[in-house]
Amino acid sequence: MEIDDLKLRCEHAASAWSDMQALRDSAGDIAGVHVPVVLSSYDWREAFGAAGKADTTVSTDLRRPITANANNPDPPESFGRTDVAFITAIVEGENDGPNWVCVGRLITGEWFTVTAGCDYTGWGCQQWGQAYVDSDLDAILRLGLSDEDRNRLLPVADDELFARVHAGESDY
Repeated sequence: MEIDDLKLRCEHAASAWSDMQALRDSAGDIAGVHVPVVLSSYDWREAFGAAGKADTTVSTDLRRPITANANNPDPPESFGRTDVAFITAIVEGENDGPNWVCVGRLITGEWFTVTAGCDYTGWGCQQWGQAYVDSDLDAILRLGLSDEDRNRLLPVADDELFARVHAGESDY
């Protein structure tokens, strides 16, 4: 996905999120018990280990984009799938192949990317992941993704942007 198209998609979703007053007001009720439908698989549970909140086989590697550090030198807080307001673009990965990659916004208002992968045996042997989080959308899109991963991303359909499903106990 081209970076300008991705940025427009993110801004469109952020606007729609703001327009959904009732959902935004109940965000506290959503956090901790529901995850976006597009993140409900075991693979995404593992990939989000890079963001540090879930206990998965992927080691935490959570960062702010380097240019954004001057604006906010504080280390980012860990997050999990239940902290996600919406995902704007996503692509599934493959064992011993391309990474699982997503871009979205947290309920706190910060933007993030998660990129993770594993070897042919799956999660639990050799895996890797990285997450970036910041309020600067441009920095997240330019520095939180490789060109290869950015180009693979697909937009989330409008009717799935805010769809959520109950998370299991191990998913918090």
